[in-house]
Amino acid sequence: DHLSYSSMSEMIGCPMKWVLHHHAHLRRPDAQELPSTDRMIGLLCHRIVNELYRDPGARWSPDAAEQRARELYDDLVEAMASELLLGGAEVERRRYRESIAFAVRQLVESIVRLGLTVEASEREILVEVDGLRFKGFVDLILRTKEGTPFVLDMKWSRSGTYHRKEVEEGRALQLAAYAWLLREADRQDGSGDAGFAEGAYYLLRQGEMVGAVSLLGDDVLESPLEPEEIWRRGRRSWEEAFHAVRRGALTATGVAERLRREEDGDSDQKFAEKLRDEAAERGLLYVQPPC
Repeated sequence: DHLSYSSMSEMIGCPMKWVLHHHAHLRRPDAQELPSTDRMIGLLCHRIVNELYRDPGARWSPDAAEQRARELYDDLVEAMASELLLGGAEVERRRYRESIAFAVRQLVESIVRLGLTVEASEREILVEVDGLRFKGFVDLILRTKEGTPFVLDMKWSRSGTYHRKEVEEGRALQLAAYAWLLREADRQDGSGDAGFAEGAYYLLRQGEMVGAVSLLGDDVLESPLEPEEIWRRGRRSWEEAFHAVRRGALTATGVAERLRREEDGDSDQKFAEKLRDEAAERGLLYVQPPC
């Protein structure tokens, strides 16, 4: 029906999981779909940022955004994080209120400091290329002072190590996919071709912007690949995995890799580096199995 970054990443990381999910329609029961606390707070924080920037071109000062974030938290906590209203959760509820207010303040400070303008929040983009529909939801689409499109994908996680490594190792496929989506959308609606957008992750809990873009100044990370090359490798990797499935070869990648690692006797880190290098030699992109 359509492709998205998540289904693309799932196919590259584990064709078995992709087939069980999208064709056998196996899913966890509702009781197991309740979000963990971190995911729940992340969704709530995303919603608050979306409310702040719902109107195109909305501009906020850090102080006003922080105060509004507290008000929105109070309005939304019952619908999106009701477990924090249980008896005994008062301290945790207040702590998350301040954590989200801090995250929003830091985000707005970064937007103002870098001279960015928010153009859209939680925007759905749907483009068709080679007969295949590709759909994505971009957290924030911004513009630099020069008018260059800038993609910001927000994350709420305990540590930012994983996303930093993605950028530093040239594996930030999500940012590359969204940059490609914006370019294709501009092409198809006649807006021209501004090339690939710049992009970064925003770590809400840590109040940090992570990316390989010069706009970040001293905080910029080095990536061995440009977004366009990351996208090309990701697309080739998806096509190779998809054609293997159509030929009838279905791989549970996590199991296959574990057996191989045990046979090679490598440490987890050394084996992961080996897999990334092997993929790079073939012009492909390694994605860790989503087991």
